[in-house]
Amino acid sequence: MTKFRAVKYFLYSIVGMNLLVLLTIFIIPRTQISMENLGSSQEDLLETRGPRDLPNLRTGHFILANRITKVSSEDATLFMFPLPPANQGPLLKTLYPRKIFWGETQAFNTKISAPPPNSYLVIRDDWGGDLCGKSPPVALQPPNYKICALKG
Repeated sequence: MTKFRAVKYFLYSIVGMNLLVLLTIFIIPRTQISMENLGSSQEDLLETRGPRDLPNLRTGHFILANRITKVSSEDATLFMFPLPPANQGPLLKTLYPRKIFWGETQAFNTKISAPPPNSYLVIRDDWGGDLCGKSPPVALQPPNYKICALKG
């Protein structure tokens, strides 16, 4: 009978430790994030860092994409700075249905020579400053990004 009781307490302690881990690692941080952002819009949620166990690594890209949506309409064509395909997801997700051409690609070079109406160029401090032409660039968030209208 004592052996059965020891096994029973051992199993209870394993279940208790699992519950403690679930609470401290997953449930409490996610509840805190939910309570801090109660009533926030989808755009605002994408700009947060997220919980400890699954942080939002692309916060800056979501902030940039949300600022671009405020400047451009849904039927706009965007010419963007070069970005590896692995990092394009947040921008593609947020900027859809806008057409996007990434810098230093064949499609970018072809289309930018005769941009369609309602076209914008998104530049970084280290890329594309000379492509805006006469249109003055407008600063975006994060600070090293700017957008200018292209004449089509």
